[in-house]
Amino acid sequence: MRLYAQAKLAAGEQAAADERAFDWYWDAANYFDRAFSPKWRREMAAQQEGEGTPEEKEMAFLQGALGWFEAERTHLIAAFEWGYEQQKYEKTISFAANFAGFFKTRSYWQDWEKTHLLALEAARKGENKQGEGQTLNSLGNVYRSQGRWAEAIAQYEQSLEIKRSLGDRHGEGKALNNLGLVYDAQGRWAEAIAQYERSLKIFRSVGDRHGEGKALNNLGMVYDVQGRWAEAIEQYEQDLEICRSLGDRQGEGQTLNNLGLVYKSQGRWAEEIAQYEQSLEIYRTLGDRHGKGQTLNNLGLAYKSQGRWTEAITQYEQSLHIKRSMGDRHGEGITLMNLGDFYSAQVQYAKAIKYWQAAQTKLHPDSPEAKQIAQKLNNPYPTRQILTISLVCLAVLIFVGFNLLRGHWLIAILMLLAFASFATYRIWKLRRGNKPASSK
Repeated sequence: MRLYAQAKLAAGEQAAADERAFDWYWDAANYFDRAFSPKWRREMAAQQEGEGTPEEKEMAFLQGALGWFEAERTHLIAAFEWGYEQQKYEKTISFAANFAGFFKTRSYWQDWEKTHLLALEAARKGENKQGEGQTLNSLGNVYRSQGRWAEAIAQYEQSLEIKRSLGDRHGEGKALNNLGLVYDAQGRWAEAIAQYERSLKIFRSVGDRHGEGKALNNLGMVYDVQGRWAEAIEQYEQDLEICRSLGDRQGEGQTLNNLGLVYKSQGRWAEEIAQYEQSLEIYRTLGDRHGKGQTLNNLGLAYKSQGRWTEAITQYEQSLHIKRSMGDRHGEGITLMNLGDFYSAQVQYAKAIKYWQAAQTKLHPDSPEAKQIAQKLNNPYPTRQILTISLVCLAVLIFVGFNLLRGHWLIAILMLLAFASFATYRIWKLRRGNKPASSK
């Protein structure tokens, strides 16, 4: 009987210890998660005493949060799973939400998905519609980050339905903005713009500056792809102003990266590289591997455009290493595609085909990049195009020469002008339709 009583007492003490550990980790994660919100990070830094500028205090808080989450990641997930098993559904939902900022920054996609699937079950079992909508939106984010478009859309649409039923305007704006990102990634430009504009209107109506900046940034991305460069720059500059006013360093890095892409489209190489370098410095400071991998990829594109081959291949290889190490299949596919383009430009077609085929295994078949690769593999040797163009040029020259010999100067000049206009148009279409895949 005494041994039985001792065993019961030990079990009770263990349960109490587990409860204390769960509560401690929940409280600590809730505190450190504030480092990933520009608004909260600034407020927390303002409360800290000691030397240093507000910006230095903010960065110290963020670095401390990153370090703590990294060191405690295994224990945090174990505590979270224990809470779910004990049916602590309300805290399980908020616990998962407090992981999202860290998992996004460090690109821990599997941990992000695993914890949020459990949180979604908790929300449904606990009949918490607000928590369900929030968790669905976050799950959509992790699927979108991996290029799992259909799954992302399904989560966002469910989240949007719940937010509208609850009258949650802010949540509705976030879901619309995220839906736009998926449509953007799939090349569905009109649908993307429609979602972004609805989202922007909502964020402005509720006074959400951070959400407003995100919607502006995303509109800029679509305008860039469509060749509406002045409009793209206008959106990015507005977003950059918002990010800096809020102290949103991660958002600032993303916007600088995207601004560089517009300068690339315009052939403003020096300005393009300057934006990437500023973005890269921010991501290195934050320890944001995903952002760093994106920017290195884009630096590779910039150096390739300038014929700086050694520097280009170095950036691509660094980007590829980062994306593989964090399981970013879509990002890996983009960099593999760009490596294929690099070797094609070097007239190393066997290597180019190898990299394009490897990229196909990583990219979702519905993505614009996968469709570009299919076109490249259908005609991987530009020699055919060169031969066709040569024959057309020869025919034009014969026609012009014949008319000049017969004294038909006007016909010859009009033919040359028409051919020059057509050639210019085709070059522009080729540039826009087969431009290298950039990370945004």
